[in-house]
Amino acid sequence: MMREQTYELGDKIVSSDSQNPNLFIIWQGEVQARVIVYNEIYGNYEDMWLDTLEVGACFNVYNCFFKDNLPLLDFFANSKIVKLYCLKASDLM
Repeated sequence: MMREQTYELGDKIVSSDSQNPNLFIIWQGEVQARVIVYNEIYGNYEDMWLDTLEVGACFNVYNCFFKDNLPLLDFFANSKIVKLYCLKASDLM
């Protein structure tokens, strides 16, 4: 039911442009939450750091249950090694 996944520094774990059916629990390392914002001064899009999640934090909890919802945030590995436990939302229903 629960699977372990490993990521390296800078890897994108969840993207705001695609639906992800997994709920994630951080087992080792840190994960950075970012949002893409439009910079009106420069006329481009930029990543804006929101928060750093630590061991024990869960993310993508709400969106994993709804096939039509896209995440509002991007999540990136923020440690040399990040280990996550993943659960498919369909396994919980």
